[in-house]
Amino acid sequence: MKENKYLADAFGSKQVLVGGIVLTKLAKLCYEGSNLYRYRECILMATELFYAPAKLSLPHPLTPIEFQNYAFREFIGNDLFEDPYIL
Repeated sequence: MKENKYLADAFGSKQVLVGGIVLTKLAKLCYEGSNLYRYRECILMATELFYAPAKLSLPHPLTPIEFQNYAFREFIGNDLFEDPYIL
């Protein structure tokens, strides 16, 4: 298997975003009040998953504040979450 340093390129943008949502929900349910270190680690990993599609090309914003009004080209008109039962 060919190794790829970009998560979104290796697994697909939709799968990476769904993984970030699932990881965020699991962190909240499992670690939010009991283990803040593991909660923080899960949230930081989810942040990397949410940011992964932005690392695929250069025209994306470089600082977090610039993402405020930004729409990814990869998801426009793609019916990203067309299945309401997926999450």
